[in-house]
Amino acid sequence: MFKDNCSCNNTAPVAPVLSPDDATIKQIQASRDRKSLSDPVYIRFNMVMNSETKVVLQSLNWMVDALQLLAWSAEDRYCVHHASLEAINNAIEHGNKYKKTKKIYFSGSLSSERVILRFRDEGKGFDLSRVMDPTTQNRITRPRGRGLFLMQKFMTAVRYNFAKKELTLTKKPTRAK
Repeated sequence: MFKDNCSCNNTAPVAPVLSPDDATIKQIQASRDRKSLSDPVYIRFNMVMNSETKVVLQSLNWMVDALQLLAWSAEDRYCVHHASLEAINNAIEHGNKYKKTKKIYFSGSLSSERVILRFRDEGKGFDLSRVMDPTTQNRITRPRGRGLFLMQKFMTAVRYNFAKKELTLTKKPTRAK
């Protein structure tokens, strides 16, 4: 299985590179070959990482690789990757104010049927109702402010829990018709 509960502390400049072991790959492939949804493979992870772009990219790359093993389409993998990148970039910029020692908490569950991702940072949180619509005429040409909008377009559901200061992204795969 993927290394569980991976974390990165201040002394480690990059997060551990996560990769499935042989048993996990065989389990995922067997599930995909069965084409049975009664016994899906679930990959759960929980990471703590510094607010650094290099760390973020490594954490997202292994997730996209896992989705490929779970037979997610390239388009759906792109959507999950891009929405996650927006969430983590928002955590680095708005939550942690670019302070590299502040942490981002990234956890989730991946399966052939659904992705659930949770993001927390060490910031004060935000009021979702105060986020401006980037598609309005006076904001459409601004180079910023599209992160939440893109997350909502790419994912099946986007929820923010103000009490926990936690953003949850959910996606179900698109099925070919």
